[in-house]
Amino acid sequence: MDCSSILDKDWQWDYKGIYVKPNIPSKKLKGAINSYAYDVDPNEVLVLLDDTIFGGAKEGLILTKNSMFCKELGQKVKFASFSTNPEISRGTKSTLIVNGEPFFKATMIEHTAMLTFTSRVMACTEESIEAQASHNEQEPVQSQKEDCADKDSLEQSQENPATAQALSFMNSIESDTIFESLSKMNKLNIAFTLTDMLSSKGPSNTDVIEKEFFKFTYGNIKVFRNIIESRNLHALNNDFATLELLSFLMGRFIKDMMTNNINPEYIEFVSNRCLMHVFTNKNKYFPTVFETAVSYLESEQPMIQLLYRLGCSNIEKDFKQEYNHNDYAFSVFPDDHGFTGFIEKLQEQITIANFSKFAQVTVNGSSTMVKQVLDHPLNAHQA
Repeated sequence: MDCSSILDKDWQWDYKGIYVKPNIPSKKLKGAINSYAYDVDPNEVLVLLDDTIFGGAKEGLILTKNSMFCKELGQKVKFASFSTNPEISRGTKSTLIVNGEPFFKATMIEHTAMLTFTSRVMACTEESIEAQASHNEQEPVQSQKEDCADKDSLEQSQENPATAQALSFMNSIESDTIFESLSKMNKLNIAFTLTDMLSSKGPSNTDVIEKEFFKFTYGNIKVFRNIIESRNLHALNNDFATLELLSFLMGRFIKDMMTNNINPEYIEFVSNRCLMHVFTNKNKYFPTVFETAVSYLESEQPMIQLLYRLGCSNIEKDFKQEYNHNDYAFSVFPDDHGFTGFIEKLQEQITIANFSKFAQVTVNGSSTMVKQVLDHPLNAHQA
């Protein structure tokens, strides 16, 4: 991932102590590089944070496309490379967090400015991960044997009449209002997070978990959509697929909480709060999301279950707790092996590599939320 798009946004940067290319004073830039970023090319600096009293910039933070360098007063130099896909998050008291640990704490730059800067870095890096995932799927492969095999498989899939016939059962479902609503809520969620963190009392831990779950849900659904778009599976961009993914992600979160021996009553409380933050409980599908989430956490192969259920919901144009795909034999497919063949071809089209990528993103996000839950003062482990 990288942060190159931070200059492309229509963002205002009128915060004291924060300077953005091409308006970084050369004297400050030289002072910062000489103090804690010796090998950085001045032309590569995108943002400079000057956290000094007299403006010498010897303490602060430098952001480049691929990394961050920082130094606090009396502390050692710190470095973070975006090539390792670090987890960046907002902390309290003007602190920027990397991989769960304080990376830089400003003393002169205001808390509002640090929150804004951190949020923008988070947005740009997450955006670059999604863009790279999409690009990798479209990029011609020439050297790696596995990638070549994957490309050959895709070409055969496109030319194979049996595959084309199997995937022809994918219905185009126009309804996609849920994801559109999530996209709008994502902007509000960021704004409310900033408001909460700036309040005198600060947000409750439950509020933080709710917002983290929304971020987890929205981000993972976007990753999955980028994958299926790059594989020309546009028929899976619909409300029923979104509900299925939401159930899958909720199931993963609940399972991880159970693995960490969190009190079952508290798991139920947190799960309800999180889901209501994403999806209204007045919707008729709300109970089904929970019921399906439970089936995922009990499954030995949740990714395969997700694939089957995505196929069923697409065929039936509905989101249900259970599907009997045996009923599809002859009524939808030409023989009793038709649905199995359809799922195999669907899996082949998405590719195992993409499933693994999506699964890893899910695991990482769920782990982050569990840490938030474990920090809750009201949380109690099972006896």
